[in-house]
Amino acid sequence: MHDAARRTLDWRRLALCALLLAVLPRIAWSQSCTFTTSNISFGAVSTISGVPADAAGTLGVSCTGFSTATVRLCLSLGAPAGTTFTQRSLSGPSGNKLTANIYSDASHQTAWGSYYSSGSPPLVQLDLPVTAGSASTNVTMYGRVDANQLSATVGSYTLTFTTNDTLFAYSGYTGTPPSCTSFISPSGRTSFTLSANLVADCNIVAAPLAFPAASLLNQPLLATSTVQVTCVSGAPYTVALDGGTTAGGTVAMRKLGLQSGAATVDYQLYTDAARTQPWGDGTNGTTTNTGTGVGSSQSFVVYGQVPAQPSKPPGTYSDTITATVSF
Repeated sequence: MHDAARRTLDWRRLALCALLLAVLPRIAWSQSCTFTTSNISFGAVSTISGVPADAAGTLGVSCTGFSTATVRLCLSLGAPAGTTFTQRSLSGPSGNKLTANIYSDASHQTAWGSYYSSGSPPLVQLDLPVTAGSASTNVTMYGRVDANQLSATVGSYTLTFTTNDTLFAYSGYTGTPPSCTSFISPSGRTSFTLSANLVADCNIVAAPLAFPAASLLNQPLLATSTVQVTCVSGAPYTVALDGGTTAGGTVAMRKLGLQSGAATVDYQLYTDAARTQPWGDGTNGTTTNTGTGVGSSQSFVVYGQVPAQPSKPPGTYSDTITATVSF
C-alpha cells in the first residue's frame, strides 16, 4: 500500500512536467527590429572643382517576431550640434566648415529629416512586407558635400551622428498603416560619421602675349600678359614657365619661330616690370612665381621682352609656352 501511493505520486509529478513542456512553446516571440549604419566617407574633396562630392552609406534593418503582414519604419536623422537639417556641416581645422547633407534620394533633392524637423525636410517612411515573421532591408543614405566652398582650408573634416541624433521607430500592422506622427517607440538608435579630406587643388589659365609689330629690332619690344591661378584656401603653390616649343629655345633665352621658315627671334619672359628676373622653372638663373591659395583667382603679370637684335626676315613669329602650377 505504501509503495503504491509513492508510485502514484511520482506519476503525477511526471504528468505535471509534461504539461509544462507542452505549454512553453506557445509563448510568442517578442517583436523587434535592429538597426546598423555604415560611415559615409567622401574621400579626397576639392572645393574649386566646381562639382559637389558625393558618397553613400547604408542603414541596415532586420525585424523578427512579427505576426502582422507589414512593418512600418519611421527613420529619423537629427541635426547634430552646430548644424541644421538643411545644412549639416562637417568641422575641420581652425573652425573651418564644409557644408554637406544626407539625402533620401539619389538625385540629392530631398534632405533626410527627423521627427523634430516638422516635416521639412521629411523623415524617411518605409513599409516592409513580413515573411515568416521577419522583414529586412538596406536603405541608402546619400551624402553630398556642396561645391564651390572657397573659404574652406586644406585638412580633415568630420561630422558624427551620435545615438542622440538618430531615432528609428517601427510598428507592425495589418490593414491600415499607422502614421509616423502617432508613435516614436519601439525604436532603435545608432551612430555613424561623415568624413572628408579637403585636398590641395589648383586651376591655371594663361592669356596670350602679343608683341607689337615692328620692321626693325634695333630697340626692345615690350608686352605683358597674365596667368590666373585658383587654388584651395591655404594651399601653397608654385607657377613655372617652360622654355617653349621653338627649337633652340630654353628658359634662359626663349625663341619665337618664323611660321613659314627657319628664322628665329630671341625673347624672354620675366616676373618683374623691370625685366630683371627671368620667369622659368628655377633653373639656369630663372625664378618662379609663388603664392598661397585663397579659394579664388589670383593674377600674375607676365612681362615679355624682345631684346634689340639683328633684324630677321619679315613674317609672323610665335612660340608656345606651358605654364605649370605645382602644389
